[in-house]
Amino acid sequence: MIDEEENPVAVGFIDGQNLFMQAKRLFGYRTPNFDPFTLHREICEVAGFVPGAVRFYTGMPSARRQPRWHAFWCNKTQAMERIGVNVTTRPLRYRKRSIFDDDGDVEFMVQAEEKGIDIRIALDLVRMARRACLTDGPQ
Repeated sequence: MIDEEENPVAVGFIDGQNLFMQAKRLFGYRTPNFDPFTLHREICEVAGFVPGAVRFYTGMPSARRQPRWHAFWCNKTQAMERIGVNVTTRPLRYRKRSIFDDDGDVEFMVQAEEKGIDIRIALDLVRMARRACLTDGPQ
């Protein structure tokens, strides 16, 4: 058991899309079937930190454009919230991109983009750090 007096408390800030892309790259995962709560707890155990809150951030696919993935993420984020994970979602943006094929012809594709998640994580991190400094700082 980790002693909170000797070990700092760690809050986990998890970017869901970045975590999934790395799990896909490293382990070949085809679906985001990770558990942020357990991941945070295990990392804290190895690093000697007391596990604190877990904050999970992800883009949310459109129900109209990607109904399967929208339902998947709704269910996954609800399950995370039930076990105490603080979940923040933002709608994905869909942009039309032009690409050139091998013949030099232009083709168009719609690409989903996650916007604002990194900023949200940074703002939450700064807000929580400031709050900790105000409550735990020098008297």
